[in-house]
Amino acid sequence: GVRLYPTPEGTVEAEWAFGPWCPSVEIDIVAKTGWLHDYNLDTQQAECDDLDLGEPETWVWLTGKLEGYAESQAKEM
Repeated sequence: GVRLYPTPEGTVEAEWAFGPWCPSVEIDIVAKTGWLHDYNLDTQQAECDDLDLGEPETWVWLTGKLEGYAESQAKEM
């Protein structure tokens, strides 16, 4: 599942847990921007991406990335 909560900065934070990967997205609704932070608890690998949430392609990319994590986790079970 996803956890959603407001931040002190006025953005919304979304967090997921997919096996060792813990992606989170900070969303600025007004500016239609976001920041994706992926962290792997096993390898300590981190990836960060700036997101232009005003562009439909960004949502397609983000959805695909999250679906990939979910599929990987399902295969491990």
